[in-house]
Amino acid sequence: MKYLHPTLLCVLLAAVTWAILAHSDCLLWLVAATLLEGIACLYYYERRKS
Repeated sequence: MKYLHPTLLCVLLAAVTWAILAHSDCLLWLVAATLLEGIACLYYYERRKS
């Protein structure tokens, strides 16, 4: 398997980020990181399609 599926990669990345940030008390960081990841994943996905 040469590549991981982009969606799977994004889900894994999100899970790792949530696991790390869940230990901090700041919910704002959690929301901001999730939004950034979503945007990055969408951008990457669009770039790959074209």
